[in-house]
Amino acid sequence: MATETILSPGVLLQEVDRSFITPTTDPSGMAIIGPTAKGPVEIPTEIKSYNDFKQVFGTTIRSGSQKYEYFTNLAVKNYFENGGSSALVVRVVSGSTDTDWTTADSTHISASAKGSTQPFTLKTLGEGTVLNNTEAGIAGVDKITFDFTGEINTSSLELTTENDFIRVVKGGTTFNFVFSGSEGYTNSATASLTSSVAEVIKVNLIGSNADGTAGKITAFSASLLLSGALNDASLVSNATNTTALVNTNLTNGEIAFANNETNDIVTTVGTGLPSTVKASNLVTGVSAGSVLPNGGLRNGSADNIRWEILNKNNAQGTFTLVIRRGDDTTAAPIVLEQFTELSLDPLSDNFITKRIGDQTQTVELDAETGDYIVTVDGEFPNRSNFIRIGAVNLPTINYIGNGNTVALDSAGVSYSASLPIDSSGSFENGTGTLLNSDQTKNLFGSQSSAGTDNIQGLYPAAYTKAISILKDKETYKFKTLVAPGLNQEQHSSTIDQLIENTTLRGDSFFITDLVPYGSNTTTVTGEAGELDSSFSAAYWPWVQVRSTDLNRNVWAPASTIIPGLYSRNDSVAAPWFAPAGDTRGKLGRLVVKTEQKLSKANRDTLYSGKVNPIATFADTGVVVFGQKTLQQAKSALDRVNVRRLLLDVKDTIGEMADSIVFEQNTQQTRDRFVRQVTPYLESLVQRQGVYAFQVKMDGQLNTPDVIDENKLVGQVFLQPTKTAEFVVLDFVLTKTGASFID
Repeated sequence: MATETILSPGVLLQEVDRSFITPTTDPSGMAIIGPTAKGPVEIPTEIKSYNDFKQVFGTTIRSGSQKYEYFTNLAVKNYFENGGSSALVVRVVSGSTDTDWTTADSTHISASAKGSTQPFTLKTLGEGTVLNNTEAGIAGVDKITFDFTGEINTSSLELTTENDFIRVVKGGTTFNFVFSGSEGYTNSATASLTSSVAEVIKVNLIGSNADGTAGKITAFSASLLLSGALNDASLVSNATNTTALVNTNLTNGEIAFANNETNDIVTTVGTGLPSTVKASNLVTGVSAGSVLPNGGLRNGSADNIRWEILNKNNAQGTFTLVIRRGDDTTAAPIVLEQFTELSLDPLSDNFITKRIGDQTQTVELDAETGDYIVTVDGEFPNRSNFIRIGAVNLPTINYIGNGNTVALDSAGVSYSASLPIDSSGSFENGTGTLLNSDQTKNLFGSQSSAGTDNIQGLYPAAYTKAISILKDKETYKFKTLVAPGLNQEQHSSTIDQLIENTTLRGDSFFITDLVPYGSNTTTVTGEAGELDSSFSAAYWPWVQVRSTDLNRNVWAPASTIIPGLYSRNDSVAAPWFAPAGDTRGKLGRLVVKTEQKLSKANRDTLYSGKVNPIATFADTGVVVFGQKTLQQAKSALDRVNVRRLLLDVKDTIGEMADSIVFEQNTQQTRDRFVRQVTPYLESLVQRQGVYAFQVKMDGQLNTPDVIDENKLVGQVFLQPTKTAEFVVLDFVLTKTGASFID
C-alpha cells in the first residue's frame, strides 16, 4: 500500500488489504529415497502422479519365483491416493562404482541411403539391464541389411523352398535365411551360425506393406542378424571382393557385401526373390532383437521401451518418433510418448534435439563441500520422460534450399537420403543388476531388514549419495522426507545422517522408522531414546497394506503410510492441525491391520518414549494416536503440528522476504514487509494455527551499525495453538434438588 503525505487540507483515501489469500500448502513436498524397479539412478526426479511414477520407476520386481514390490512404490502410491500433488523420488541401487549402472542405447536406426551411418541415436534416461529388450546373451552379433525392389510372390507369404532363400555360404555348408510374414506384417527370428548343418533363420522385413493383392507383399529391405562375427573365418567363408552398395542384377547368381574392415559375405539369391538386390549396410556388434509373431519383443516388458519411426516426409524433411512400451504388440501398441514433425535441421524449431532434449545428469563429488551434487551437460532440456538424443550424425541444415526444393549435402546427395526410414527397434547395452548377487540378501516385506546389510537387496552405503544430494535445499524443495527400509536399530549411522541433514536444511520433516518387523515396545522406545530432534518423528508398529500390483497384502514400515496421512491432513485441515486421532488420524483406507494390537499400557509406554502409537480400536479401526517429535526437551516443538506450523510459516514468510533482498534498507522497506506479513499471520489466527503474533522490524533492531553491515533484521513472535491431547472430564453426582447455577 502506497503511503501519501498530506500537505494541504483534503480527504485521504487509503486501501488496507486484509483479504490475504494464503498460498495453498502443497500436501506433497514429499521426497523419498529408496530402490525402484527402473528409472534414473540417484537423480532427484519430480513425479506428479502414481501413474507417472509407474512409467518412470516401474512397479514390481521378480526374485526367484516370486514377485515383490519395493517399499518406495507403496509409499508413493499411498501418498498420491491421499491428495499428494508431487513427489521427489531419488532411486538408489546396488553397486560399488558409477560404471555399474549405465543407460541403454537404441538399436541401429537406418537412414534412407547413407550406408551404416545412423541419422541419430537415442539413449534412455533410466539405467540398468531391465531396459534392454534385444535378445540377451548373444555376443558379437552383426547385422547385414539388403535393399531390394519388386514383389515376393507366394500364396503363403512364407518361402520354404531352396530357391526362395538368401543364403550365407561357409565352405560346403549353406545357411538359409527365410523371408516370412503375413499380409501387411513382418516377422523375424534368429538362429546360431555355428552349426555344422544348414539352419533356417527368418529375416525381418523392414518397411513392408501389403499391396492389396492376396498372397503378395512388397518389402523395401531385410535385415539378417547373425550370431557370430562376420569377419570370423571359422564361421563365414571369404568371398571375392566386390563393390559394396552397388545394385547387382541377377536371377540365381551371387552378390557380395564388401565389409569395410576385412572379409565379405557370399550370398545366393533364389529365383523366388526379386532380381534387383543391394547389400546396403553392415552394423557390427549389435544384439539380435527377437520379434515374436505378434510383433512383440521376446524380451519386452512393462519396464522397458521400444522406438518406432513413422510418417517420413521427404518433401518437408520431417518424421514422427514414437516411444512404445516394451511389452506391446503390433495390433495393440502402447504409446507412451509421440513426437511429430521432427526434423534433423538444427535451424528448425522442430529440430529433434530441441524437441526431445539431450541433457545428461551426472552425480559428482564437490571437492570444496565434500557433498555429492548433480551436474547437467547438454544444450537442450529433456522433454521426454524416457529418452534423450545421444547424437545427430546426419544434420540437414536448411533442408529446404533455393527454389523451394530439398537441398543437397556436401557430397551432392539430397538431404532426403539422411532421413530415417520408417522402422522400429529396441534398446540394448544398459548395465546394472537390480538385485543383490547374494540371493539371501534379496528379502522383502516383513523380512526386508533381516540384517544390517540387507535393505531389500541393498546395503546402507547405497543411500550415501542420495542423502548427500538432498542437502541442497535451494535446488530440491520438499516438506516431508522418508527412506522406507532404513531403521534406527540396524542402520543408525545412516538414520543419523538423514536427521542431521534435515535439521541443517531447516525446511523439512523426516519420518524415522526405528526397528525392523518383529520388534517390541522395549526395543522401540530404546531406539527412540537415542534420537533428539524436533525435525523428525517416529511411528510404530509396522502395518499391513494392500499391494494392488501384487494383488496381495504385504507388511511395510510406518514411513510408507505417514506421508499419505500428512497429505490428507493438510487437504482437509492444515499442517498445524495434529495428524492424529479419530478426525484426521484414521488409516482405514491405508492399512489392513497392524503388526501388533497395542494395549493401553503399550500406548502409554510408547508415547512416554516419544513414539507415536498406531493403535487399533474396535469402533474406529486403525488410528495414529500420537503426534510427538523426537525432541528430548519439553517445548512447543516436541509436537508434530507445531513443528509443521513453523515449517509452513518459515516457508511462506521466507518467500516474502526474498522480495526485499537488495532493496533500500529504509523504514519504507521495513513497513512494506510488515504490511505484507501481517495479513498472512492474521489468517493463521483465524484458521487456528496461532493464538497471537507480533512482527518487529524497527529501528531498535536495525541500528546504524546493523544497517552499515548491509543487514535488515526482523523478528516474528508466535504463540502456537496447542492441541488437546489429554481430555479430562469430571462427572459429578449431586443430591436431588441441587442447583446447577455454576
